[in-house]
Amino acid sequence: MATASIYWCLVLAGCTLNLVVSMPSVFQFTQTSPAHYSIVCPGNKLVLTCIVKFGINGGVIWKGDKGNTQLLPQPVGGSLNAIVDSFFVNITHSNSTTVTSTATNYSASVTLDGANVSCFADGATSKQLTIDISNLPGSVKNVSVDPIDNNTLSISWIYKNYEEEHCITAYTINVSAEYDGTLHNTIKSASSNPFTIPSLIIGTNYSFIIIPIDTIGREGPPSSLIQYIWNVPAQVVNISWDQISTDTITIWWNNTQV
Repeated sequence: MATASIYWCLVLAGCTLNLVVSMPSVFQFTQTSPAHYSIVCPGNKLVLTCIVKFGINGGVIWKGDKGNTQLLPQPVGGSLNAIVDSFFVNITHSNSTTVTSTATNYSASVTLDGANVSCFADGATSKQLTIDISNLPGSVKNVSVDPIDNNTLSISWIYKNYEEEHCITAYTINVSAEYDGTLHNTIKSASSNPFTIPSLIIGTNYSFIIIPIDTIGREGPPSSLIQYIWNVPAQVVNISWDQISTDTITIWWNNTQV
């Protein structure tokens, strides 16, 4: 018998017997999109990638954000896919020992914030990820106004929550100007920081409010009211001079701003 042969090999011949047991394991489970930020912007694509070794039926088990499970056995030719809760799951690569599988949500909802998704190699061996969706937009701070020329300024700011700044896609800038006895309001959309505001009128009182907007159009709280008097020095004209001594001259001019 085979058992007796192994026994006599060990006792009489000093043989070495190597028994290799392949245990199921989740080798790696990571968020692969977005790859550079752990915080997911609402409305963006979310991809979780799981690599399993010696999984059940040569495949992988997914547990979705609502607690439902889905077994993906190793496919025989081609790929295999299914839907579990809010995710489209599939096997992207497989061989005799390893399976790579992804769970994809093509437009991540705010309801996924804090949800858990798990990847199983078998009924007990698993790893879990908790999804982090960005919060409502915050406000801006450190607003700075800098003149560029006689009728143009640059306005800049800092977004308070830098960890979620990648989820801010635009800023609404409310510009109010008081001239001719009337308050004029203008709304501008800024996709970059700093932002240039042209066509300013010298001697006019301006005020600015900045509101951040995220990937699904949610608005953050307005910034503090920034007030600024546009009073760039006017250009001088009609410059004249007169020599009054060997080393002294007198210069006079007219100011274009009355």
